[in-house]
Amino acid sequence: MLGADCRFVSLKGTGKKSSLQERRIVPKFEIKNRKTGEVIFSGKAGSLKELVQAATLTGSDASVLSQILITLKIKKPSKVKFYGADLKGADLTEIDLTEAEFSGADLSGADLTGSCLKKAVLSRVDLSGAKLCRTSLGDVDLTEANLYRADLTESVIENADLTGANLGEANLSGLTLNKAVLTRADLSGARIVGAVLSKSQLSGNKLAGADLSFSKLVRTAFEKADLTKTNLERVDLSGAQLAGANLSKANLTAAILDRADLNGANLTGAVLSSAGLVESNLSKAVLKGAALDGAKLMRAHATAADFGSADLTDSDGSGANFSGSQLSRAKLIRAIMSGADFSSCQLYQAALVRTTLVEANMKGAQMEKVDCRQAAMERANLTGANLSAANLEEADLQKAVLTGAALTGANLTKAVLDDADMTGVKGSGANLTGASLKNVILDSADLSKTNLTEVNASGLKMTSGSMIGADLTKADFSWAVIDKSDLSGVKIAKTSMRGARLTDVKGIKFKKKA
Repeated sequence: MLGADCRFVSLKGTGKKSSLQERRIVPKFEIKNRKTGEVIFSGKAGSLKELVQAATLTGSDASVLSQILITLKIKKPSKVKFYGADLKGADLTEIDLTEAEFSGADLSGADLTGSCLKKAVLSRVDLSGAKLCRTSLGDVDLTEANLYRADLTESVIENADLTGANLGEANLSGLTLNKAVLTRADLSGARIVGAVLSKSQLSGNKLAGADLSFSKLVRTAFEKADLTKTNLERVDLSGAQLAGANLSKANLTAAILDRADLNGANLTGAVLSSAGLVESNLSKAVLKGAALDGAKLMRAHATAADFGSADLTDSDGSGANFSGSQLSRAKLIRAIMSGADFSSCQLYQAALVRTTLVEANMKGAQMEKVDCRQAAMERANLTGANLSAANLEEADLQKAVLTGAALTGANLTKAVLDDADMTGVKGSGANLTGASLKNVILDSADLSKTNLTEVNASGLKMTSGSMIGADLTKADFSWAVIDKSDLSGVKIAKTSMRGARLTDVKGIKFKKKA
């Protein structure tokens, strides 16, 4: 509680009686404890601000402040402790409050614009709605302080302790927050646009709905923080610790997350369009329905992650590790995934149209009904992959390894499989119309009832394989080597077998030339 009592006070002169003109009005102020009503500090000064400044002095020689000390009859300056003080709505702008102690005080609505609060103790202080613009808060203790809707625009907070502080809906735009501790702090709905929070500790914090766009959060710790629906557009989170954080429906458009740790993070429905995730850790992260179009995922570690129905159109995941991840119904249209590891991945009904998968590892991947039209899959490893009913029309699979792969009912129309290893392939009922199978290896392969119309299979090699009931109309098997295979019921019309060598083949015989 603040009180001001204006009265006339005579100032001592040189022994002569003071005239009326020498008299002046000096208000008397009292600072009381907001709960008990006990007077903490009182005195006469030109303003409450001067009184508070005098109370925090530790021996300043400044002329104005020295005069205040004389007026207040303080002989030995010593710091007053404002424990529980009622300074609600007080004007404390642009004054030095270094090392001041305000624990439990009420500074709600107070104006501290431009003031210095370095090493001040503001533990459990009510600063709700307070103005702290351009305030210096280095090494300050703000543990469990109430800063709800406080304005900290362009303030500098370094090495500060904000453990358990309430910063809900506070304005932290342009704030510099270096190496601050914000454990359990609540920043829900806070505005932190263009702020610098590098190396700060925000683990476990509530930031749901906060606006941190354009901020710098390099190597900031956000483990298990609640960042639901948070705006992180164009934020620099390089090297940030986000393991276990909840980023569901967060806006991370064009954010930089290079080398960030997102292990086990929840990014369901998050927007990561054009985001940088180079060498990031996305292991066990949940990205269901996330937008990753245009994202940079080069060399990212995303094992056992969930990308179900995620949009990775035009993304670049070259060298990334997605092994064991869920990518069912995900969109990877025109994505660049050269050298990426998709081994044991679930890619059911995924869209990989015109995707670059050169030298990708897709060993054991479940790719049933996947759409790989015009995909570039040269030298890809598809050993044991399930491509049943997959659409591989015009896909480039030159020198690919498909050993033991399932191609049952797959569409390989006009696909290029030159020099591919298709040993043990199960391709019954597949459509290979117009495909190129030059020099392909089909040992122990099952191509029964396949459509091989107009196939170029020159140089093909098959031992112990099956083409039972296959359609070889207008196919080219020149110089093919087929041994101990079953071609019973094949349809041959205008089929070229020039230079072919068929040994111990069932179901087909060629007349020897006289």
